[in-house]
Amino acid sequence: MDVRDYHHLAEEIAQQADTETLETYEDRIHYYESKNYSQIPIPDDNKYYNVDDGWIGDITLDQIIHPHTHLIDILELMEDAPFLLLDAFYGCYFLIYDGEYVTTFGTGLPDEHSTEKKEELLEKIENQYGFSEPDLLTYNELEKHYPKITDEKVDIENRYQIITLSRSHRQLRNLV
Repeated sequence: MDVRDYHHLAEEIAQQADTETLETYEDRIHYYESKNYSQIPIPDDNKYYNVDDGWIGDITLDQIIHPHTHLIDILELMEDAPFLLLDAFYGCYFLIYDGEYVTTFGTGLPDEHSTEKKEELLEKIENQYGFSEPDLLTYNELEKHYPKITDEKVDIENRYQIITLSRSHRQLRNLV
């Protein structure tokens, strides 16, 4: 049987990620060292801090993945990355109508590849809900245009999960 026939997904081996900002990571280095973490993710700036060697690196687009990414794809991505981040908002749009939050839709596609899906989704929303010209926004767009809605309606505490080789190894043993 092909390994891809098994539906082991990223979310099965990921753990909740502690993340920082460029303004906060320096004050938290000792915390990460005490946990034996090698990297401090700084996803809002597409950066991370390497705790062991004391330098800042870039988080690549390939390191931010959908929670339903297949295990085989994760292993391939881990060849070139010290960690992967699962983003709960990966491929998500937030529906705003008349200045009010309505709901969240997921396309499962990264933002830069989902223009067609967004147009299809907008048409479906207009037909299904009867909304005329709704706003369908990515998280970053929502945060920029509707900061109050972002603060009140969106749970960013649990946005990211992380996969590292050492953590993955422990989790993989539990799957077998």
